[in-house]
Amino acid sequence: MKKTFTSLKENWIRYGFETIVITVGILGAFTLESLYDNMKTKETEYKLLNEMVSGLKNDISILDVNIAFHEGGARACQIILESFEQDLSYNDSLSLYFAMTHNYTVFAPNKGAYESIKSLGIEIIQNDTIRLESIRLYEQSYITLQENIVRFKEQVLNLQMNVDPPLFEGFNLFDIDKIDRVKGSYGGRMVPTNFKDLKTNQLYLYHLNSLNNGHTALAVYNKIIKRQTETLIERITKEHK
Repeated sequence: MKKTFTSLKENWIRYGFETIVITVGILGAFTLESLYDNMKTKETEYKLLNEMVSGLKNDISILDVNIAFHEGGARACQIILESFEQDLSYNDSLSLYFAMTHNYTVFAPNKGAYESIKSLGIEIIQNDTIRLESIRLYEQSYITLQENIVRFKEQVLNLQMNVDPPLFEGFNLFDIDKIDRVKGSYGGRMVPTNFKDLKTNQLYLYHLNSLNNGHTALAVYNKIIKRQTETLIERITKEHK
């Protein structure tokens, strides 16, 4: 009887030990799998954020061009307005500035890496600040900038089609051989049909002041978005250096 009891006790001990070993083995496997998944997630996050940084740097290059052309447009508006106010005579250099008032830009940001992150789940970006700033930049700031650029372009094209024809000789805004990205000029020329009458044309003066305001606002907004983009690049670089 004592032998039987001892045998049962040994069996229970062996069973318990085996159960513990199996449990530990299962938990260990889950832990290893979880660690592996975390490593893969971090690798994916690192890769996509690096790609996003490359895209953001390209976006900054586009923003710099846009800033130059809108600052050039605003400067041209101011030069023409000053020539009107001072009642100056027409000179050929003004034809460049008349054309520059019609500068418009486009903005097509590099969103490939961000869209990949979204498809995997935005939570893959583990740093809360980087995640929230990425969402704000791509989902709000970039979209608002694009909408404002489109509205301004429509204003310029409407002016070109419905106001300019009787006031200016026909013109093409773009002259590929004369584009100057530093001065913000697409190289076109606009020659007024009657410069003296143009000085007092209230419809044209209204549009000229409106263009000046639009160029100034877009130059400022492009600069704001540029700073926001630079800040995001700095955060990502610091987090993953």
